[in-house]
Amino acid sequence: MKRTLVLFALIMLVSGAFAQFKKDKNAAYSAWNKNDLSKAKDAVDKAVAYPEAATDAKVWMYKGNIYLDIHLLSVKKEKVQAGMTKIEVYGLFAEPNSTSKEGGNELLYYNDLNLLITMSDIGKVATIGEIPKEKGITPLLVPDAIDIAYEAYKKAQDIDTKQDLNSDIAPKIKLVGGEFFNAGITHFQQNDYDKAMANFDKTVAISKENNQIDTLANYGLALCLEKKAAADKAFLDKAIEKYQYLVDIKMKEVSVYTSLANLYKDKGDLDKGSAIINKGKEMFPGNTDLVITEANMYISTNNHAKAVSSLMVAKEKEPKNVSVLYAIGVTYDLLKNDTKLSAEERAKYFDAAIQAYKETIDVDANYFDAIFNLGAIYFNKGGEVINEANKLPINETAKYEKMLADGNNYLNLALPFLEKCETIQPKDKNTLVSLKEIYARLNMKQKLDDVNTKLSNL
Repeated sequence: MKRTLVLFALIMLVSGAFAQFKKDKNAAYSAWNKNDLSKAKDAVDKAVAYPEAATDAKVWMYKGNIYLDIHLLSVKKEKVQAGMTKIEVYGLFAEPNSTSKEGGNELLYYNDLNLLITMSDIGKVATIGEIPKEKGITPLLVPDAIDIAYEAYKKAQDIDTKQDLNSDIAPKIKLVGGEFFNAGITHFQQNDYDKAMANFDKTVAISKENNQIDTLANYGLALCLEKKAAADKAFLDKAIEKYQYLVDIKMKEVSVYTSLANLYKDKGDLDKGSAIINKGKEMFPGNTDLVITEANMYISTNNHAKAVSSLMVAKEKEPKNVSVLYAIGVTYDLLKNDTKLSAEERAKYFDAAIQAYKETIDVDANYFDAIFNLGAIYFNKGGEVINEANKLPINETAKYEKMLADGNNYLNLALPFLEKCETIQPKDKNTLVSLKEIYARLNMKQKLDDVNTKLSNL
């Protein structure tokens, strides 16, 4: 008889626990339906702690839904801005928890977000702030809500072996994947590549689970690895592998091919880099970015003549493309310094570089690098001539005077371009140092004093 009573008490205890589980589960669903996420969260957290939750897919789906909405609510908070109408605010957050009047304004209180929105007397958002602490509101802050939602959905899928809930869960997980992707973009823009990769990885994993390839998320991973490889060569092979994967799946993005070619160039494997460029040309015939990348590969091996030939093809297709025109100028600039060439050839390339930079500036009058390089060509030439003049014997006065005048003439030619650079980037040290040298050599005392002051203030 005593044993029977104990068994009965145990049955009653289990039944009571199951009843409480159902009560909390239903309370979570009811609160979620009413957009009361604080109550929904409290109820579902209690519900999933019961042993009964281990075999109940629906309660885990509820948890996923609730935490996903908590995450989305925080995302929506970033979207509210001054000038919005009440309808637009309600469209974002539904109705507020409470309202009050202050003069001609209406105050909207969103407790979960700790958000206080002031609507002006003309029905537009005037200010956005926090609810005063004296109101005693505890905001709903769950920084990792999206991760909790994902894990809850996965748990629901594991339990739901017959996939009765799949039509409800699958779209939600796809939405979660999109949120991970958005977070990846945000972290990438903040230069936090590790966090960006963690989020892109989750998006890729979710796509794989659905037998799909998320090309953009994979591209995001490639971009992160490329950035990390720029700072640490240990990531070079991983970046190459990811970009190679994008080439293999034929992603239609030119930068995939140019980035991969540049990574191979950084590794010193120019043959593979060239092969990637050729593959890119097949997919994007006539694309100038590929041509410029190819030219840079030639430049890296001092094959400047081939670089010029490649760039001239691009110039024929896009005669006003400043990137192409500038690259031509840079290539000629390098050729003029090639000591293996004759003095006559180098002089020819000196003039060609000047012409190419001037063509660049004709298209874009504020193209800083082209303007600076043009000034630098004249500046360096002037310095070179003056230094050679200073090496002349003391009795060659006439020749010295002639060379000094020529050198100063080059400095005068450099001056307007370098002064233009200063207007574009006033704190560029290279520009200021170059101007200091010119002002000193041309005895421009007031300008020299001015530029010295600017340099001391950097």
